Amino acid sequence: MILPDFLADPALNALRQQMGEAPVVAFRLSSGRPALSVRDLAVLSGEGIEVSPEAVRLLDDGTLAYRDRRVVLYIREASLRGGDGRWEPEERSLPRFHVASCRTLEAMWLSGRAHRYVVSTREDGLFDLKIQGSASFRALRVCKNCLETLDWQGFQSADPAEREAGVRAFVLRDFFDRYGRQVSPGSG
Repeated sequence: MILPDFLADPALNALRQQMGEAPVVAFRLSSGRPALSVRDLAVLSGEGIEVSPEAVRLLDDGTLAYRDRRVVLYIREASLRGGDGRWEPEERSLPRFHVASCRTLEAMWLSGRAHRYVVSTREDGLFDLKIQGSASFRALRVCKNCLETLDWQGFQSADPAEREAGVRAFVLRDFFDRYGRQVSPGSG
């Protein structure tokens, strides 16, 4: 459903003028960041949005936000080659997605490699990747360090086999149900 552009509606602007109000030119969150448009929300829940590291906020609960939405972060560009140049099975070589500010993300930010990230609110575990130059939606696994940071379902005290099972069982919809999808503009 596409909503009309209420900012450009002559009848509504005439009514605002009759009320002595100035025309509205843009909506902003109280933090001064522009609110996400309907189109932005659609892209965020689809292929995701490439962002600068400064656009991602760390929330008090350890999760990540972009503007007024809790998000996951991932790398869009993927290679199926291992460090030694040999082709690897896809699952091992594909990037992981991040749900928290973990030590992996912190290392990426400190090394200046965070410009490669995309934010998304997809809940199905599929991500828009470019593998060897070809576009593809693929399932990715959650980062173990993120689950450890959040102590997701007792992850910190789990043995290695339980940790692996926890990664495989992780469902983004459960994550968003637990932490919420929308965040207040001023929350940090």
